[in-house]
Amino acid sequence: VGGFRIHLEPQQRLEVRFEAKTVLPGKAKVQVGAEMVGAAAGGVADAADAEVPVWTPATAEAFAAYGELDPDGAVATHALQPPADVYPAYGGLQIGSSSTILQTVTDAFEYLVEYPFEYVESMASRVLAFALLKDIQTAFASPTIPKDPELTTLGSILVQKLLKAQLPCGGFGFWAQDTEADVFVTLHVAHCFAQVQRKGHKVSAHAVGRLIEALRDLSAFPHWDKYSESTRRTLQCLRCYVLSLFEKAEMASEAAELYNAAGGVHKLGLDAAAWLALAVHGTSPLKATHSIVQSVLKYFANQTVETAGAAHCCTGYEDAGADTLVLLRSSPRTDAIVLEALQVMDPSNAIIPKLMKGLLGVRQRGRWGNTQENVFALLAVDRYFNTYEAATPAFTAHSWLSTSLVADHEHKGRSTVTKVTDVPMKYLVDTAGAAPQPLHIHKVGPGRLYYRLGLKYAPKSNILPAHDAGFIVQRTYKALQDPEDVQTTAQGYKLKSGRLIEVTLTLETRMVRHRVALVDKLPACLEPLNPALAGTPELGGTPPAAGRCCYWRWYDHDNLRDERVEAFAGRVWEGAHTYSYVAQVTGLGEFIAPPATAEEVLSPEVFGRSATLTVHAE
Repeated sequence: VGGFRIHLEPQQRLEVRFEAKTVLPGKAKVQVGAEMVGAAAGGVADAADAEVPVWTPATAEAFAAYGELDPDGAVATHALQPPADVYPAYGGLQIGSSSTILQTVTDAFEYLVEYPFEYVESMASRVLAFALLKDIQTAFASPTIPKDPELTTLGSILVQKLLKAQLPCGGFGFWAQDTEADVFVTLHVAHCFAQVQRKGHKVSAHAVGRLIEALRDLSAFPHWDKYSESTRRTLQCLRCYVLSLFEKAEMASEAAELYNAAGGVHKLGLDAAAWLALAVHGTSPLKATHSIVQSVLKYFANQTVETAGAAHCCTGYEDAGADTLVLLRSSPRTDAIVLEALQVMDPSNAIIPKLMKGLLGVRQRGRWGNTQENVFALLAVDRYFNTYEAATPAFTAHSWLSTSLVADHEHKGRSTVTKVTDVPMKYLVDTAGAAPQPLHIHKVGPGRLYYRLGLKYAPKSNILPAHDAGFIVQRTYKALQDPEDVQTTAQGYKLKSGRLIEVTLTLETRMVRHRVALVDKLPACLEPLNPALAGTPELGGTPPAAGRCCYWRWYDHDNLRDERVEAFAGRVWEGAHTYSYVAQVTGLGEFIAPPATAEEVLSPEVFGRSATLTVHAE
C-alpha cells in the first residue's frame, strides 16, 4: 500500500485512510508506520500493529431425512446429490443411528414419584405412572427410580388414599376433603383405574362399580349446566372412551350419537375426537374400518404439522378461561392423546415416530409441564415401547454410498446412545459428481433401527435470497438520530458513518419450535452496542431493543458480540416475534451483511434466512 506525505502542526491530529479489500478469510495483520522527515527530524519513527479478523459471509445450511427399519434384512434407499458450488472444506453427510426413539423418561417418572401435592388428580396420575413404569424400568434401568416392591407399595398407598376420597355418589372432588364431585377429576380417576387394570393390577371392584355408576349420567354432576356446549361435549367423549375401557359395548352407539349431534369431526377438539374414535374402535366390531374412525384419522392428518424429523398437532379450542381449565388442556397433552390414539387405530402410520419425537422434544428439564402432560405422555410412551420396541435390539446398520461402505453401526441391548458417522463434503464432491448417488441403509438383526441422514454445507455465493425451511426471517435497519442516516437501495442500505441505527429482526414460524437460535452476522462497518456495559453512548431516548425490558420476551437470553448478535429460546410459539438492537456505523466503504438466520439447534434442517444485504457506509 502506498504511503502519504502529510504536514502536521504541533498538537494536531489528522485522520489518514487506507483503502483495503478482503481476499481470503482469516486474520489480517496490519502495520502502520510513521517517520518524521526533514532536516530537524533526527530519524524519529514509530509504528503500530493491529489484527483485523476477516469473516467469510458464507451461511451454513442443512437438510435431513429420517426413517425407521423393522424387519431383519430391511433396506432403505435414498438418492444423494451434493449441492453445487459449495465449500468442499465445510460440512458433509452425517449418518446417525439408534435403537430407540424414547431416549430417557426418567425425569418425568421422578417428577410424578416425588410430586409433593396430594390432590385427587395428581394421586390418580401418579398411580397410573407407577403402573406404566414397570416395562420401561426393566428395559432402561435407572438407579434413581424406585424398583419393585417399593414402587408397588407406593402405588398401593396412593390407591388407598384415592379410595378414601371417593364420595358417596361414587365420584371424586378435586381435593380429598371435597364434598362435591368434579366431573373431569372423576373421569380422570376412572381412566387411571381402567389403565391400571389393563396393566394387570387390581383395583377394588366395589369402588370401580360405584365409579362407573356415577358416570352413567354426567348431567347429574354439580355445575354441569354452567359449562359451555363444547366443554360438555368433550367431557361426554372422554366418558365414552373411559367406559369403553371397562368393556361397555354400548359405548359404540353412544359415541356415534355424540358424533352426529356435534355435526361432524370438525366440531370437536383433537382430544375429544381421539377419545370418541377410541371408544368406537374399542367397542365396535368394525374397528379401524368404522366411518367415524376413518373420519377422525383424516382429521388428525389435516391438523398435524410436520418437519423432516418431528410433528405436532395444531391445537385450537373454542373454550377459553374457566372452561379450558375444567379440561386441563394443553398442547403437549393433546399431542400425547393423538399419538396414543394413532398407535391404537392406525399403528403403521408414518407420522407416529415423528409425533413421538415432537412430544419428547417439548420437555423442559427432562419432563413435561404438569401432572396431566406427564401422565398422558407416559401413556403414549408406554404404548409405543410395547408396540414398536418390544424386541431387544441386536442388529448392525450398514450404510453404503453406491458401492462404498461409509458407516457401520452395531446396536446390542437397550441403549439411548445415538451412533454417528461423518462423511466429509470433499469426499462427497469428489466421488458423487453431478449425478445423484444411491445411499443404502441395510439393517441386519432384530430390533427397530432409527436413522437420520443429515447434509450440511456452505454455499460459495455471497449473495443469497431469503429462504424458508421452517422459519421466515426478515431484517430491517432504521435511523435513530436523523432520518437521512439510513437510506434504502436496490441491494440493501446506505448508512452514514459514526451514526446510530436500530436493527430489527423478525422471526416467524407456523408451529411451535424448540431450542431456537436467531443469529445476525454483522457487516464489518457495524458494531453492536450493549446497554448493560458502562460507557455505552446515549441512545437518544430510543430503547435499544424491543425485548430488553421488564415485560415478557419470547427469547431466553442473548449475546452481543463483535461480529454477530444472537438470541436463544428454549421454545418459540407459532406467530411472529421481533428482536432489536442498536449498532453504530464505525467503518467506511462497501460491505456485505450475510443473511440473518434462525434454526432449531438440535434439528438444523429446520431453518430460515433473510436475504444478503449490500451496505454502503459513507
